Amino acid sequence: MRRRTPPLVLVAIFSLVGLSMLVVAGGVEIYQRRALEKLSPAQGEVISNVRSGKGYKPVVRFTPPIPGDPEPKDAVEAPRSVQMMGSVSSNPPAYKAGEQVEVYYDPADPFNPDKAVLKGFLEQHFITLVFGLLGGIFSLIGGGMGLAYLMARARQRAAEPVKGFLD
Repeated sequence: MRRRTPPLVLVAIFSLVGLSMLVVAGGVEIYQRRALEKLSPAQGEVISNVRSGKGYKPVVRFTPPIPGDPEPKDAVEAPRSVQMMGSVSSNPPAYKAGEQVEVYYDPADPFNPDKAVLKGFLEQHFITLVFGLLGGIFSLIGGGMGLAYLMARARQRAAEPVKGFLD
């Protein structure tokens, strides 16, 4: 019974797609780490969880400190707070209303909620995780098929009659 070997094209496609996804995951992680280095931390409070698809995203309120401003005397003098929404939804919600969380914001644009990021593994590494897992799976499949291809070729060569000097 002859075993089928995976076509070399499939080996190449799976391997290239997997390696490409791993490179993208590494690039995204490096980009995000560099971006986080430029951000400043602030304490925030989860004020609610908003339904997003089948999960919930936290809505966080934080007040970025304004350099050079004296401490406000009362609520009227207090600087305006910023509301931002987490980027990852989960079910059940990852945070409870009233929970204190750390937020990273852009000191050059402290009141822009689009430039704020929640501190948390999935909030900061979700894209890297998705690309890394898929890239790893595709690479393993491509590597496994490549190994099967090489082993089949080795078996095929071993089964061929050896042509000697006198033949």
